[in-house]
Amino acid sequence: MIHADSPLAAPVSSASGHVAPVRTAVIAYLTLLALLCGAAPGVAQQPDYDSVSRISPTVAAVRRAAPSVLNLHSVKTTYDDEPVFGSRKGRKVNGMGTAIVVDPRGYLLTNHHVVDGVESLRATDESGASYVARTLSVDPKHDLALVKIDAENLPVMPLGTSCDLMRGETVIAIGNAFGYEHTVSQGIISQLFRDVEVTETQSYRNLIQTDASINPGNSGGPLVNVRGEVIGINVAIRAGAQRIGFAIPIDDAREVLADLMSVERLEKRSHGVRFSDRKTPTNKQAVVAQIDPRSPAIRGADGQGGLNRGDVVERVGRTPVEDAADFERALLGVRPGETVTLTVLRGSERVPVAFSLPGAGRGIAQLSSDTRQISARTAELRKPVQAVATPLTAADAVPQFEARSGCEVDRVVASAGGKLTEFGYKGGYRVTAVRPGGPADRALVKPGDILLGLHDFSTLIPADFAYVLNLAADDGVKMLRCDILRGGDRLYTFLKLDEK
Repeated sequence: MIHADSPLAAPVSSASGHVAPVRTAVIAYLTLLALLCGAAPGVAQQPDYDSVSRISPTVAAVRRAAPSVLNLHSVKTTYDDEPVFGSRKGRKVNGMGTAIVVDPRGYLLTNHHVVDGVESLRATDESGASYVARTLSVDPKHDLALVKIDAENLPVMPLGTSCDLMRGETVIAIGNAFGYEHTVSQGIISQLFRDVEVTETQSYRNLIQTDASINPGNSGGPLVNVRGEVIGINVAIRAGAQRIGFAIPIDDAREVLADLMSVERLEKRSHGVRFSDRKTPTNKQAVVAQIDPRSPAIRGADGQGGLNRGDVVERVGRTPVEDAADFERALLGVRPGETVTLTVLRGSERVPVAFSLPGAGRGIAQLSSDTRQISARTAELRKPVQAVATPLTAADAVPQFEARSGCEVDRVVASAGGKLTEFGYKGGYRVTAVRPGGPADRALVKPGDILLGLHDFSTLIPADFAYVLNLAADDGVKMLRCDILRGGDRLYTFLKLDEK
């Protein structure tokens, strides 16, 4: 509103003080404008408000991306030093973060600092469904981590590229800001290629700077463009500043993800192929850059020629491949000895290449992807392990585990309404005693804990212990990941077994 005494309310006048000609000209101009717009002089044309769409590009982008965003809630113990008594007092701290779905089988990408040192981790999706989550692999240097939940058919985050970002481009952040789940904020790309030092031990290179509001809890969540495609992973804010946040470019993050999801890292099997991701605004390609001469990639599963340097892998079976991360995730769960067909662009021709991973019995045992089941990983579904010097039998496995771990266990079966059923487990082994100073005691295992799995395999029956211990002996593994249920919390620790 402009007040009557405002200078803006005064009529426009010429140097001579005559105002009438100017006023007459303005009235004539407005009359002509009304006639051109199809309205009679003096009649205001009402806009058709009902025809205006409320679905802006931002709304459309959020609708596309949000189903692939999960909120993370964690619990960890921190210690306060007592200067007088020299003791340390532990207290539980709740944490929060965000993750994005990178594979429909429940593989999530988030920041390492979100899951570092947590004792329990939960993920909730947009519908409010909650899942127990566990950390599979981490890269502290690049502050990224791979997390797994037991779920199927999850919507994968639409993948964009960070190779063509523009300053001033509209971007949207989605995440668990201060624990307010699925918070959406909008801004622009303020700058590119930022190097940021957060602490003496943590620094970042080549970050995206944005003025979209990023708060504690947004870490690990997506920065998306107006197409709803992820172009960055939100990672940090500038303390004391307003609207200065940073994200890891998605092309950089996907290179790290390829290592986090590699079958060599998760399943102890190697295909021997190294890729160079080639990305342009219109094309994404996984180009074979290097091949181990001893690898199965040199000669195909059919005995014919395998992959060559310069080949572009476009599909693994039915899974489209746009970069090395896609290649790795497509091979996860492929059973040892099973042949998959790679669709390869070689020069100007597309050729099929039969491909098979070695290591019978060494991969993660699970049903084929056609069955759409992953959680039933028991000994009955696995092939025998490779021969070891003195393979354990099911009858000997549990007593040997007790002797080498320093704890005693009894088998338990899930009951209706119990915690095991609530978390989706059929059973496990309850720890009944822990030897002071033994491996289990050093790993902070307590009586009453329920052992759910070892080395990423379920422990439901004695044959499971036999399989894991034989596999560890075959691979030379001395440290086993130990998944336990303590009260209502799903925890994990690492158990270094005593030598035989």
